[in-house]
Amino acid sequence: MVAIGDKPHLYDFITMFSGKIDFVPVEVERVENLNHQICKNKGNMILCFSTDAVKKIENKYTLLHGRDYLRALDFSHMLDDEGPLLGRKKNSELFELIFNSEHGVFSPCNHPTYNAEITKEGYLYPCCSALFSECIGKVEHNTLYHEWHSTRNRLINLSVNNGTLAFCSEEKCYYKQRSEQLKFQYKPMFMSDGPVNLNIAIDESCNYCCRSCRTQRINTKHSLQLQDKQFGEFIEDSYWNLVPNIFIAGDGEAFYSKLYREMLTRKRWNNEKFSGLLTILTNGSLYNDSFVDDVLKKFPKINMMISIDAATKSTYERLRKGGQFENLCSKLEQIKAARMSGKIGRLVFRFVVQIDNYTEMDAFVKFGKKYAADMVDFTRLVRSDSIGNEEYEKMSLLDSKGKIKPKYIEWFSNPIFYNGYVNIDPAFRIVGERHNE
Repeated sequence: MVAIGDKPHLYDFITMFSGKIDFVPVEVERVENLNHQICKNKGNMILCFSTDAVKKIENKYTLLHGRDYLRALDFSHMLDDEGPLLGRKKNSELFELIFNSEHGVFSPCNHPTYNAEITKEGYLYPCCSALFSECIGKVEHNTLYHEWHSTRNRLINLSVNNGTLAFCSEEKCYYKQRSEQLKFQYKPMFMSDGPVNLNIAIDESCNYCCRSCRTQRINTKHSLQLQDKQFGEFIEDSYWNLVPNIFIAGDGEAFYSKLYREMLTRKRWNNEKFSGLLTILTNGSLYNDSFVDDVLKKFPKINMMISIDAATKSTYERLRKGGQFENLCSKLEQIKAARMSGKIGRLVFRFVVQIDNYTEMDAFVKFGKKYAADMVDFTRLVRSDSIGNEEYEKMSLLDSKGKIKPKYIEWFSNPIFYNGYVNIDPAFRIVGERHNE
């Protein structure tokens, strides 16, 4: 069999069905070359074009599917070698979606090739579960290593490599950027041997109730249940000394959740220490030096990222429901001391930009320096279940395509946002960028 098609669709087919099949790149517009290949290989060819293009070729050359040719999508069922995930699309459906999407529209993204997240249901996602519509698999079914090298993850990596980004949210993800040149790149697909960065997001328990995140304060378990402890141990075993960088917690408060506190301080059976780097994601309000000392017995290297979202008392207490600004500042003094002593490595202050706080961004840069943060990080507001569509439109400074609303463009031209100390969401970058008003 000979695979005949345009380069983007041949790329998809060869990537997923590489073997001994010969292939010939042919553009539909190059009629003479297409005529030659159709006549030469009729009855022994696989057409790798879009569905519409195949129909036109079939009609023009009076070809009969199954006798004169096969379609690339006829082979998609071969990808269903692994049991389907409940409520999820089959691998064949994922391939068909990718294959029929416009290629090269988005710049290729490498984040899903080395980032992953485990959710409370045990699903393993590439990059971030809030940004991806499809998961890789479930770590309760197979090992993390097995899922990472599964056919399903190869499909997900194909989508980010060929510029379709079929499973990423353009509104939510600032890495999903439309390519200006629309030039498809035919690079071999690269996948790391395993996740380099793994975010553990298995407990939503938090002492705050912020409207950008949840509608009520969550305490998943008042006491650590046996099944939760076993799940936590299972998750820990799945990454222990196999993943170099671990992040806890991606969905709750690390200093509040009993499950996370157990995971962070429970001794391994042989008192083994984690060989990589732990980053604790926290709101900082429950920081405790003695608890961090216990964590350091298991995780010798700790970084910390603190989500704050404000530089003043009034804004902080309005956005961080349940929070007290004076308490935060007191805790930040302790964290500053831990940073200065070397107990904590890299310290990052985070700020989710929204209508109620964006005018404090420049003050937040100074706020970060006051408390010895190594960097301040400004990110976009992401639509969540706690925010209705109408409310989100009012809160966000970006439109439905993830582009900055014209009336805010001038604000983001402030030079303070463009230096090595500040990391700002690409959607807000004005200096050196082109934005259409």
